Amino acid sequence: MGVRRLVVLFGVVVLSMACTACTWSDDGGDGTEYVDWHGSNAEYHAAIPKFPFPLPEGIDFPADLPYNPPQDDNTLFWVGQGELTTYLFAECAFLSVVVANESVDFDAAMSALDSVEDVNNAPFYRMYVKEIGPPFRLAINRARDGDFSVLNEYFQHACVCGWMGFK
Repeated sequence: MGVRRLVVLFGVVVLSMACTACTWSDDGGDGTEYVDWHGSNAEYHAAIPKFPFPLPEGIDFPADLPYNPPQDDNTLFWVGQGELTTYLFAECAFLSVVVANESVDFDAAMSALDSVEDVNNAPFYRMYVKEIGPPFRLAINRARDGDFSVLNEYFQHACVCGWMGFK
């Protein structure tokens, strides 16, 4: 075996040992633990029966996490994201009721908006989302005043075009 091959082989062995030490770590270095899609999906399934709010009539949680990466995808999810997804899905579910009723039944739209805020204020949700961002707060406030345009844009972006897949 030539010296060049030996150096390349040595480099590959050292690189593989270094990568083994860092690639599959459950800790991102900031104290955050990670799981693969299957682990996050298991969290999601465990969270559904204990979800604290009833979803709007006719809407059920999807059978699996709405985002299902390709088989060869090494995407990692932080621990808790599976459960948080139930809250994000519920937020979109209630927003779909707001959007569907904004010009038909203002009281139903406002009731669904109350449910959005209940979800946003739930203790588990607040562990991960420390404050409701000003753009979303503005959208809610405008909708309460009868202007649903910003809320509709949010719904289209986050719930329809985003990975939640609402129609």
